[in-house]
Amino acid sequence: GAPEYQINVQVSPNPARDLLNIQFDTPATGQWSWKLLSTAGQLISKGQQTSSSASVTLTGLPQGLYFIAFSDANGSLAVRKVVVE
Repeated sequence: GAPEYQINVQVSPNPARDLLNIQFDTPATGQWSWKLLSTAGQLISKGQQTSSSASVTLTGLPQGLYFIAFSDANGSLAVRKVVVE
């Protein structure tokens, strides 16, 4: 089959308080999107970007574990765990 393409993405700081920074190690081609999800899978916030970095506001979120999911124009997916303090 075709080689599997991985999104190589860093999120910091982790644990985070008010703001989460997203940085792609390799520049994303075209548009990519992110979704911040609760552990129950509830959508908290989402966005679309074309640059290789972005910031996600976490202000007002309860402390705990969250997931941030990324997808790009190639259909590749990545998920990272985020702890909100």
